[in-house]
Amino acid sequence: VDTAARSLQLSLLSAQRDAVARGRNVIVRIDGAEHKVSIVWDDNGNGAIDGGEHRRPLMLPDAVRFQPPPGVPPLDEATDLDYSSGVT
Repeated sequence: VDTAARSLQLSLLSAQRDAVARGRNVIVRIDGAEHKVSIVWDDNGNGAIDGGEHRRPLMLPDAVRFQPPPGVPPLDEATDLDYSSGVT
């Protein structure tokens, strides 16, 4: 699990660095059911994942679980995190 967390951390940092350097948004899709995180470069800037946009999938071991903090209801499907507003 520690290795998977470090790999995810490095992938997110790399995507952030690339987004800032190139002036384009990055979308992070977390799919807990599939144990997968996809980093997608939003080349056309529309805030959605479209065909043809560069993406980097990261498969995680089954032991890795994404779950909301206490008091927050779980999500039913894959979730996109949009940082285009600069608010995290």
